[in-house]
Amino acid sequence: MKTSMLKPLFAAVMGMVAPALSVIASETSDPVPVADRSLFFDIFAGGQAKPIEWGLDTAWPDEANMRRGVRFLGSDIIDVARVSFQPWAQITEKGVLPDVLRNNLAERMRLVMK
Repeated sequence: MKTSMLKPLFAAVMGMVAPALSVIASETSDPVPVADRSLFFDIFAGGQAKPIEWGLDTAWPDEANMRRGVRFLGSDIIDVARVSFQPWAQITEKGVLPDVLRNNLAERMRLVMK
């Protein structure tokens, strides 16, 4: 297909899609409210020094991924590790985690403690 033919084709497709998208957006989204506050700051002031807390995440519980993060950051710089909890199985009436969730959480903790 020639490049000169692509522009009219693209315009025709967008002409069919764009009006439908704008109708959906206008019917479902709320307008953004106007800000009721102003924040002024001195761009020449010294400010405050805030340390950066570096961390890793176990949302994707993969040992190779954790090792890669430690290797790139360095173990001496890591301050935080997030252990995500995913409640995709029912908790018992007594509030006890089912084995599948307990094992999942234990694996994530093992990755952090390693």
